[in-house]
Formats: sequence, C-alpha cells, structure tokens
Amino acid sequence: MTNLRGQVEAFQRRSITGWVIDTHAPQELLTVEMLIDGWPVATSVATLPRPDLAALDMGRNDVGFVLDLPDGVVLDNERTSVRVVGQQTTIAIAKDAARIEGVLEQVSAAMIGGWAW
Repeated sequence: MTNLRGQVEAFQRRSITGWVIDTHAPQELLTVEMLIDGWPVATSVATLPRPDLAALDMGRNDVGFVLDLPDGVVLDNERTSVRVVGQQTTIAIAKDAARIEGVLEQVSAAMIGGWAW
C-alpha cells in the first residue's frame, strides 16, 4: 500500500505540473520523474509552494512540481506517466487535467507554424 497522495494536474506543451506528498512522512522531500514508454526523461523535486492545498491539512503545502520536457522529446499523453523516484505506482492524472497536443513545425524570423488541439 502506498502512502503517496497527489495528482498530475496539467500537461502543457513543454511541461507537466502537479503535486505529491507522502502522508506518513510529510516532511520528506520527494523527487518525481516523467516517464515516456517507461523510460525516465526528466526529474524534479516536489517543493513548489501550493497554498491552494492548505484545506487538505497535509502538514505542508510546498509539494508542487513542474517537470520540463527535454529538448527533442515529444510529449505524448498516451505514453507519458509520472511517479515518485523509487516507486512503481504512478501519480494519478486529474480528470480535468489540461492535455494539449500539437507539433511545432516551423520557426523563422517572420513565422511560427504548427498545430495544436
């Protein structure tokens, strides 16, 4: 049984955001990792302030994270997951998590082209 509580809240073009805490050891700093097809591609320590979580009374609110997508890696919502380093269980994705899909196809001095939905 896991003592982790949290969720992935948003998939953006170049990052994933969310929060996580160990409810049995709330002062422990947790490192999260982004996986694509099961392979880690980015890590971040969950220490960002999240005052919106105060009502959950978890002992601390600096449990937010942002995982930045490395250059050259394409975010694919179906192949991407997030977990705490050393854990097998992935962090749940919020039902209303914004998932943006798209491709940046062209960049020049006069134009940026691509698609998104």
